[in-house]
Amino acid sequence: MKQALKRMLCIVLTLALALPFFAGCSSDKGTAVKYGDYKISRAMFRYMCCVEKTNFLYEAYGVDSSTVSASKLTDNPSIWAAVSGEGESLGDVLKKRVLEEVRVTLYLEQYAKENGYVLTSTLRQSVEKEFNTMLTDFSDKKEFNQYLKRYGITYEEMIDYQCMQALAWRGAELLFGENGSMRVTEDSARKYYNANYATVESIFINTKNKTYPNGKTVALPAAEREEKEALADSLYQKLLAGENFGDLYLEHSDDQKVTEEIAQNGVTFAKGSGFASAAVEEAIFAMEVDGIRRIDDAAGVYLVARRQLNQKNFEDSKESIISILEKERKKGLVSGKEDQFSVDEDFIASLDIASINHVV
Repeated sequence: MKQALKRMLCIVLTLALALPFFAGCSSDKGTAVKYGDYKISRAMFRYMCCVEKTNFLYEAYGVDSSTVSASKLTDNPSIWAAVSGEGESLGDVLKKRVLEEVRVTLYLEQYAKENGYVLTSTLRQSVEKEFNTMLTDFSDKKEFNQYLKRYGITYEEMIDYQCMQALAWRGAELLFGENGSMRVTEDSARKYYNANYATVESIFINTKNKTYPNGKTVALPAAEREEKEALADSLYQKLLAGENFGDLYLEHSDDQKVTEEIAQNGVTFAKGSGFASAAVEEAIFAMEVDGIRRIDDAAGVYLVARRQLNQKNFEDSKESIISILEKERKKGLVSGKEDQFSVDEDFIASLDIASINHVV
């Protein structure tokens, strides 16, 4: 995707929306979802699925959007037919995720309006003017419309989308901003941190597999496996006797990220972050601070000491935690209110995620 367009498609306009009358932003080309005075067209819902499809592909390939262009992501129809853990196709999971986002967005728009913030024709012109400053990769509106055609929307509908996001941003500010009734406080963030993060010193001993320089992985021969098991037993006894964890870690751990910094400070991680298998994480979170455990896993042996969480790691994680809690609270805004939204279920059911383009 061209750099200017990247910024354009992700922008959330922080505009002051305290203006006196309502001007709807959505296209009238068929309504996908409606709530109160606001609605999202079928075309816009489809476009949001295109955007979310890109996010899914980044997740599926485990790559970072800051280093890998979306144009490099291979879209295979079989991805969207694959069945998730909930028994639904990934295509259906994606549509549900977009529908949830749409419900929250419409709720926030309506909340902003009920508190005196609406979009006017004057403000729409301001949105369009700022939007146009980012179209430097296109010679004119016609060329831009040709680009947007692959995603089933037009220039006007893209402006609608930016207006919608701007008003939803104002609603979110009213609820979650500094004086908002649903603002995530530092105390709330700290409680989440204490419950969902752990700091550990960990030595991993690979007792199961051997990987050769060519990438081939085979089971360890019996003699090597016994040697590794004996090493794990010996290190565990040394740790229980009070030997320095960091020194033993640097000398013996089979972890691929062995560093001096980790040896000195351990690792702080969140539940579900992939630090280790779910079983190992569960065992770690069941430990008391300063406890030491040997945890046997399918990959090998973890020798773990749980340490006290510290202020620096909390500060490093606080912004991410606030974002997580805000997202949860936004979901809560519409939880149980599904019957208040008018949803074109037939249109959404018929939308084939495999056939739409991801945004590049």
